[in-house]
Amino acid sequence: MSRQPTWDMACQLQADMFREAGSIGGLDMRLVYFRGLGECRARPWLSDSGKIARLMSTITCQGGHTQIGRVLSDARRE
Repeated sequence: MSRQPTWDMACQLQADMFREAGSIGGLDMRLVYFRGLGECRARPWLSDSGKIARLMSTITCQGGHTQIGRVLSDARRE
């Protein structure tokens, strides 16, 4: 949970970035994240910057081991 304040700040900054990208032409993004001891999720590709910002605001931090390998494997498959 010690990362939650930093995550909250990042969510706000990213929401601002997504709104700006939407206002100047668009953004296609796929959110892949991990948390806890075994959760790793990949969302479908989105181009609606408002929906991306709302989705980001629903993600919270949970303690656990890093699963960055799973995220990188997903990116390689894409």
